[in-house]
Amino acid sequence: MTTNVISLDPNDVRADHPFSHPDYSRRDGEVMRDMIGQVGEGLEPSREASLYRQDPADEGWQYRLIVPNADVLRQRREFEVVGFFGQRQTDTDADPRLLDALDDILIAELPTHPGIVCYFSKALGSGDYCNLVLFVDRAAKELWATSEAYAFATRRLAPEHYASVRIHNGWLRQGLANPDMFVMTCSKYFAYRPGFWQALRRYENR
Repeated sequence: MTTNVISLDPNDVRADHPFSHPDYSRRDGEVMRDMIGQVGEGLEPSREASLYRQDPADEGWQYRLIVPNADVLRQRREFEVVGFFGQRQTDTDADPRLLDALDDILIAELPTHPGIVCYFSKALGSGDYCNLVLFVDRAAKELWATSEAYAFATRRLAPEHYASVRIHNGWLRQGLANPDMFVMTCSKYFAYRPGFWQALRRYENR
């Protein structure tokens, strides 16, 4: 059965799926720029590979930054960027610990994906969380999408744990020192409840 993907213009609003409102995507883009800036600020000059686990004092905020190859991340100027923003279900019996376990599995797979130079997972104050992944090129991004853990996350865990998901694709062409130059090229929207719905928004002049 073929899934019908709704095509949205940059400013289209769907009242029946408010999570897909373009204002949310714009805010997600700002969060992604802030996260890119955090990666650049936190990258230690002498560190070759790193696993940062940071738990700030403010309750409700946690983040984990994994840098498999710091030299490439520091020296490269061009990156493909993917951002994930999930809105959790409030009436599910699914075990939330499975999401943390999946994050660990995805991280364990990073050595088999040399084209990934940064994996940043951040919990938001609302109880939702987001991921930011930086790739060296489009081929590396497409390879990540073939991961078994990634497939399990998108096909099994996401429908059980999330009411909706926004996934943003874009690129950064002037390195980590210029997070404001991040450009979002498209946004993918998935709603799981009360029924499945999928849409794609492409942005003009990209």
